[in-house]
Amino acid sequence: MCFQQANIAPPAPVHHAPQQPNAASLSSLSATPQHTTLHSRSFSANKHPALLPNSPAKTLKKQRTFPSSRSAPNQSQTKAGPLPCCAVCLGRHDHCTIDCEATRTWDDIFNTFSKRIHKALFSKANVCLCTKWQCSEGCSEHHALCHICSGCGALTHSAQSCPRAQKAPSANTL
Repeated sequence: MCFQQANIAPPAPVHHAPQQPNAASLSSLSATPQHTTLHSRSFSANKHPALLPNSPAKTLKKQRTFPSSRSAPNQSQTKAGPLPCCAVCLGRHDHCTIDCEATRTWDDIFNTFSKRIHKALFSKANVCLCTKWQCSEGCSEHHALCHICSGCGALTHSAQSCPRAQKAPSANTL
């Protein structure tokens, strides 16, 4: 048995002109005691049962404490081990590495090879460098043109293993 498709046209879409509220309907909205809005989005207590619109928990903020870099006895080492070196200055001192604006390396021997532009990492020749590659874990992406050491420009290593990088302090500091 063979079935044939019937050539039936789909129903034409129905277009409704948007209704503009008139002055009478707007005044009736403002005169009604319940809270009514013209849009369809509303607060759903089912999605966020702990955050009701007028609950005091929504207005209270948690106080957070951040470690002070002044109180750390050894600023180049954390509880988990030594700090990684900065991709720009290659130093392991405590500073905001994502915004490092150094023009010389940590030891003031070399000019920096890279710079930060809006938190992205570029060589001084304006070549975009892979920031994952500069980390000790490395990068598995296949964009070898970006896998350049941000400390010296070598293709064989990253900033963490650059010979110009500040050496990590030994674990036995007793």
